[in-house]
Amino acid sequence: MKEDIKKQIMDLLKDKKARDAIEIIEYLNLGQDKDSLVMEILQEMLLDYDLYMTKHGKYMNFIDSEMARNAYKGTFESKGEYGFVIVSSLKEDIFIPRDYKNSALDGDIVLASITKGEAGTKNAEGKILKVLKRNPKTKVGEVCAEKDKKWVILRDAKNIFTIPLIGEGLDKLVVGDLVTVKISNQKEKNAT
Repeated sequence: MKEDIKKQIMDLLKDKKARDAIEIIEYLNLGQDKDSLVMEILQEMLLDYDLYMTKHGKYMNFIDSEMARNAYKGTFESKGEYGFVIVSSLKEDIFIPRDYKNSALDGDIVLASITKGEAGTKNAEGKILKVLKRNPKTKVGEVCAEKDKKWVILRDAKNIFTIPLIGEGLDKLVVGDLVTVKISNQKEKNAT
């Protein structure tokens, strides 16, 4: 239901006009019992940079906002020490140097700004302003060892997982190291 409401809100704002919450609620016409749900969804959409709030307290599509002229929402693609932000509205990806990754991991949804060059050109460089949403397949965990095998302990809000590590360079890892891993096989629960 939430995704459907988000889609309806984005459809309403396609005309590039800012609207207040009352206008959006009236447009959706879901009934008073759903007003708090709509307000919750609007807040989520602001935090995800799908929406932007004007100085007059009205909502608009983020890509139509003044802020979007300087910031771009996209997917971070890591290339080891550096990476690129892939933005659907730009012809070329934004190059992100090593020192400007701001903890972004491969597959994260990020907000980036241009630091050199012009957006949409091959020479555009930028920096990650904020990680908006983590890639669900990328996790941070602690290295542990059992006999001659290395494992990583992953903790989320509800569970603790112990997953075997596979790949190159495992001999350099020490028990207690914090590592970023990518879940390579969801069924077998292997991490690289």
